[in-house]
Amino acid sequence: MPVEQIDRFLKNNGFKQSSLNASLCVMRKGRRCVMVIVYVDDLELTSDDEKCVSQTQNTNLKFEFEMTHLLMLYFS
Repeated sequence: MPVEQIDRFLKNNGFKQSSLNASLCVMRKGRRCVMVIVYVDDLELTSDDEKCVSQTQNTNLKFEFEMTHLLMLYFS
């Protein structure tokens, strides 16, 4: 999957590319934030609200790209 296709899709769906990291795209939903990190041809999707992650996955994202939901990421 070409990076240009990913970038175009994210921008067309309300994500804005970070000025600090070109691989990070952010979409704000009120006080919530959804982030997508593009790594080669993988997408890491995260948020401070699990509902926002589910909503983002269940919109056009999973129809446009082949996705596998592995596990929640935890940081310590």
